[in-house]
This record gives sequence, C-alpha cells and structure tokens, in this order.
Amino acid sequence: MNNNFNKILSDAMGLFNTFGAFVPKTYKVNPEIVRPQLPSLSRPNLNDRDIKKTNEYYLEKIKNFLYKQF
Repeated sequence: MNNNFNKILSDAMGLFNTFGAFVPKTYKVNPEIVRPQLPSLSRPNLNDRDIKKTNEYYLEKIKNFLYKQF
C-alpha cells in the first residue's frame, strides 16, 4: 500500500507541476476596440500575486487531499 501511495503522490506532483499558477501574457491592443478589464475581487491582478506562495498553497491542498485518501 505504501508503494501505491508513493506512486499516487508522484503522479499528483507531476500533474501539479503541469498546471502551476502562471501569469498570462498581456497583448497591446487598441483600447477603443477592446475594453480593458475592470478591477475585480474574484480576479485579482496576477502581476501582484506571489506565484511561488500560490503554488505552495495549492500543493499543500493536494497533499492534504491525498493523505485523507489513505
């Protein structure tokens, strides 16, 4: 069972590494054509976010979920 747990944890870490938080590219567009995004509480400015801490937070959530499975 321990070997199975290690395999699942390894797969989860590999999956996590493929979808970690990232900052999308911003393209220069004409503001008359495309309205700029409005500030939002649900979508904070990713440029102000600490990406490393964000990744660590979600990694901890994944680990806690996996530990509860066993």
